[in-house]
Amino acid sequence: MLGQSNRVGRARATSDPRQALHEFIQIKPDLLIVDRNFEFVRKVRRSPENTNRSVPIIMLTGRTELPLIVEARDAGVNQFLVKPISAERLNKRIIATLEDSRPFICVENYVGPDRRRQDIGPLDGIAERRKQPA
Repeated sequence: MLGQSNRVGRARATSDPRQALHEFIQIKPDLLIVDRNFEFVRKVRRSPENTNRSVPIIMLTGRTELPLIVEARDAGVNQFLVKPISAERLNKRIIATLEDSRPFICVENYVGPDRRRQDIGPLDGIAERRKQPA
């Protein structure tokens, strides 16, 4: 959790997704860094008892295949970071994630940051499908 001094105030780690979700709901962190666990990310984004759905999420992985990146994006991940990582790369990604100005989207089949990094509007002949955040 980053404080006003940009220092980590408290950090937690677990390899059990159920325990992680329980702690996440209890603690309400400012940022999540997760290994490749799409189901956990979806639960964070869609859990009805979660009041912290828009928490920034960075996903770490050693793989870079396009289907994996697309699945992470579609699960609601804010940023994607490939292993091995350095402190400098992680720091830059944390800052970029916390400064991300994309709106948070809640629609039937997606909850997370707007997947579009540029607002170019809908494609010609297609109606706007994005809804304003609630």
